[in-house]
Amino acid sequence: MSLIKGSYPIAKFSGRCAQTDRALEPGEAFIAALAESLETGELRRIDYSIQAWSDGARPESPWRVFASWRGVAPSPDRPKRPMLDTGSALDLFEQLVEDEDVQDETPASPRHALRYVLTLLLVRKRALVYHGTRDGTILVARKGEDEAPPIEITDPGLDESTIAIVAEQLDAVLEGES
Repeated sequence: MSLIKGSYPIAKFSGRCAQTDRALEPGEAFIAALAESLETGELRRIDYSIQAWSDGARPESPWRVFASWRGVAPSPDRPKRPMLDTGSALDLFEQLVEDEDVQDETPASPRHALRYVLTLLLVRKRALVYHGTRDGTILVARKGEDEAPPIEITDPGLDESTIAIVAEQLDAVLEGES
């Protein structure tokens, strides 16, 4: 199922390393990988211990790593916090901007949709600075880097309901981090 064609659930923090099945203890650092099925385009979150990730653990075919970020296993009694952590969102944004595969895809691809909505969220959180639009792209810069050339993000032409769906999925992917 394509990210931009509808909504589907993406699991929250699992609490276990996918490679070793060991429980990830509260306060323990881990790697969350967002994996994409090469067959269906489905996205799945998979959590790994730092050691398993360092030893080369990755999703197996037909899955490939779409993006990854570092998190900290939450305490069961921790207070609820906003689902979208700005630092993690910026890390994911950087990966999507630098990923050459995204550059080669059509503007309607799931990665373009994710990158576009993530950009809008980061502008709203003031982590990115909006510099206008040009030829179907929005121009942004990282906060504090106003002198750097703006980053061009292609507008994939999503309607408001699709943007809301992608934003909801993005929140679900990033939930569970500290």
